[in-house]
Amino acid sequence: VKICSQLIAIYLSAFHHNVWGTAAFTVSPSSKESSVVLRSSRSSRQVPITGAQAQPEKLSQSAAITRSSGSPNGDGQEFSSSRALPPRKLVGMDAFPKYESLRRIQGEGSVETYQMPPWAERCQMYFETKGRPLKATVQMWIGPIRTTHTLNINMEDGMETPYQATLKFKKEAAPVIRVSTTDPNIPIWAGVSVPPQQKNDELAENFEEIWSTCPTNKKQKIQGGDIDGKGGANRYWSIPPNVESVQLLGWSGDVGKKSFNVDIEVLQGPDSVRQAYSLQCGGSTQPYHAIIQTPGDGCAIRVRNKKFLEDGLVEFAVVPYEVQDNEAERDNGVMF
Repeated sequence: VKICSQLIAIYLSAFHHNVWGTAAFTVSPSSKESSVVLRSSRSSRQVPITGAQAQPEKLSQSAAITRSSGSPNGDGQEFSSSRALPPRKLVGMDAFPKYESLRRIQGEGSVETYQMPPWAERCQMYFETKGRPLKATVQMWIGPIRTTHTLNINMEDGMETPYQATLKFKKEAAPVIRVSTTDPNIPIWAGVSVPPQQKNDELAENFEEIWSTCPTNKKQKIQGGDIDGKGGANRYWSIPPNVESVQLLGWSGDVGKKSFNVDIEVLQGPDSVRQAYSLQCGGSTQPYHAIIQTPGDGCAIRVRNKKFLEDGLVEFAVVPYEVQDNEAERDNGVMF
């Protein structure tokens, strides 16, 4: 029996080697340069990454954040998320971190809170879903009754168009970021991080450089209207089809240093709203910097001022962030 088993093993090994070019019952050690296949969270397409690109960005440089879950179903769940390689970015730095894992926040009005450390000046946020609509509210609390930032998010597909933003606040304020879901059935996945001091300074310089060098056709002033907020001005930005995402910058430091109360909408088609955001925050002390996804053709961004005339002048800019490479436009840049 032993002799027959050995003969069968030798025969199968030779058969595999001659027919398929592989040896049976043997395992070859993997090469150090073998590719690692990552599955995109946006689609099922697999993207091979080799070499140093296969190493995910570490989050050890970001400050640890204390999180408490208010979910009625108990603590949230963790899951790993990796996205496909993004298109070419028109910035000189990686303005937003890559999260190794995101926090799941259940529906039914579940709440997740993030305590900011006293030395922090900025926090960065990321929200997505697993192909379902994304409906959430983000608030920043300073003390028990004071809310200095409110963002309501309502979009059709949180996987195709995830939302990420950088929010500034005063040092030593130690605010609390409160994230809650507004859909009773659909959970969301959230990531909140605090950049270290060096990265915080780079983010400040990056915002000021983009704001100061932004062309006049991409930066527009938006005046308020009636006291009930129904007559405010509307401003539009048409997005070229090769622009995958844009940077939305809001600041009122040059137009009266007033707070924001605006509606931001992403249109695709005749008055077809695909993404809707309602933003309220301090316009001078809290300059707002967000990344809005604009996939497909025919996208436009509409910003409407909801404040009254005497106290409502704000200024917003929209510039490209990720673009598909186009040799004809590399030298001249992508213009709206």
